[in-house]
Amino acid sequence: MSDCIEAPGTRTHDGYVYARMNGTTTLAHRKVWTEANGPIPDGMKICHHCDNPACVNLEHLFMGTHQDNMDDMVAKGRKRRGEQHANHVLTEQDVIAIRGVHAKGDNSLREIGEMFGVTYQTIWMIVTRQQWKHVE
Repeated sequence: MSDCIEAPGTRTHDGYVYARMNGTTTLAHRKVWTEANGPIPDGMKICHHCDNPACVNLEHLFMGTHQDNMDDMVAKGRKRRGEQHANHVLTEQDVIAIRGVHAKGDNSLREIGEMFGVTYQTIWMIVTRQQWKHVE
């Protein structure tokens, strides 16, 4: 794959560059894609194979849904989960303990949440494996 071509201009806090197109402001990579390939259908994203939000190299861009973009992120190992996430409160050991306490059936979700300093909704998401799926 060729090198990234970065759009000139000021970057946003997450690395994107804005550009003007047809009297409106849009993201530079979307502008370049539209100029080369035509309009972007509703619900579609222009994603980066290179993971460089400032890149406008057409070889690095692809059209996909939000789910396609999320799948690409996971496949590349860029999704922070569990203890890698900056805002994590629980550890993997906590999650194992939560599932163990829940399995015994002696405590409500609210009581388990109070034990671990989180909400009952968080406990529900853990025991139903909607969060911390990677922990057995």
